[in-house]
Amino acid sequence: MHKKQIRKIAYSSIVKENKSHQEAFDDISSTEGVDRKMLADELSKTPSNGKQKSTLTLRYIFIGALTILAALRIMAIVLLGMEGNINGSLIGIMVLFGVFVPGLGIYAALFSKVELYMSTGIFLAISLFRSITRGEMNAEPETLIGLVPFAIAVALAFYIPTRLKTVYKREVTESFVDGKSYKKIAYVFEDTRINQSDLLDGNSFS
Repeated sequence: MHKKQIRKIAYSSIVKENKSHQEAFDDISSTEGVDRKMLADELSKTPSNGKQKSTLTLRYIFIGALTILAALRIMAIVLLGMEGNINGSLIGIMVLFGVFVPGLGIYAALFSKVELYMSTGIFLAISLFRSITRGEMNAEPETLIGLVPFAIAVALAFYIPTRLKTVYKREVTESFVDGKSYKKIAYVFEDTRINQSDLLDGNSFS
């Protein structure tokens, strides 16, 4: 089973069916041909509803920063069009880094696609590096203000996935049968789901 298939099944089990990571691991690991270490790694990256709730404020800030970035780039594209300074390749790059990339990050935050956070952060960092090397950055107040949502978005793109991750332990037990040594490896996850009582009393949402 490939990593993409495991990721899809993990998302379905944990996010949609609200299974614990341990339940999902025990179910999926019984499938023939599954690499248990790869399965454990991919499951740990799939956020439970508890992890989603604990990062809700961070994800709202992330979405807000990306929305501001997209709005600023759209305004820049419109201004270039009004001034008649339209360059096809430039507009394409601005749409890619200014609209598509923020959209990718917003999609990741809304639909628990943890693997897309880092891609968003890398693309944003490339965009910032490109602006610096092309001399588009200066010390003007409006430029520095525009850097604030940029910096927030990049930082959170790398930080939020670490907060969404569910830790697991790899436990090895050794036993002896008829003088032979046998090792058993178990993967043990903590349960980071929201308790049913919390769901009823707290009116939580992801």
